[in-house]
Amino acid sequence: MARAKKAAAKKTAARKPAAKKAAVAKAPAVPKSVTNAEAKVKLQDKAVAQAEKKVTQSQTKLDKHRAKIDAENAKLSKLRADVAAKREKAQKTSTAAAKRAVETARGRMNTARLKLQDIRGEAKLIRAEIQAAKKVVAREVKKLRTAERNFKAKLRDHERKLAKKAKAEQKKAEQKAKAAARKAAAENLSFLGAIAVATFLSGDVFYT
Repeated sequence: MARAKKAAAKKTAARKPAAKKAAVAKAPAVPKSVTNAEAKVKLQDKAVAQAEKKVTQSQTKLDKHRAKIDAENAKLSKLRADVAAKREKAQKTSTAAAKRAVETARGRMNTARLKLQDIRGEAKLIRAEIQAAKKVVAREVKKLRTAERNFKAKLRDHERKLAKKAKAEQKKAEQKAKAAARKAAAENLSFLGAIAVATFLSGDVFYT
């Protein structure tokens, strides 16, 4: 008796994983074309984020260069004022030392001007970099929209197929149910007919 119970328990345990597998198999599998399209959307979304990040980084760099330009402009303004003051002094005194001071101040001013030109040139390059990065963003966004449309189209097609399949299965189930109902009704009629015949033959039917 105990052995029989153990054997029954083993059979039940063996049946459980099989039932689970059957349940998993019943779930409708998503086609590879749909999963690939979804993966492409995610990948393209990352590409857009990366391109936008580059624009932000270039914009930050440009902001820093603008701050440098403002600082160098302020320095140049001071040096210009210094040159003007020394030139005025040299005109009044006309000494060699005053003239040298003017030349030294002018040299500093020219160095500052060249430095400012370099920074402005760098800023110009950064602006071009931003424009190029923005074009990349626009291109990647366009690719993303295409990938999204493709994914939605494939998903709709898959859902349409599932709905069609479900409808066909429902129709099949309804036809089966109708056939079963007809069979049951026919069997019922046959049973009632048999009872009537048996009753008639046994002489239980009375005529008035």
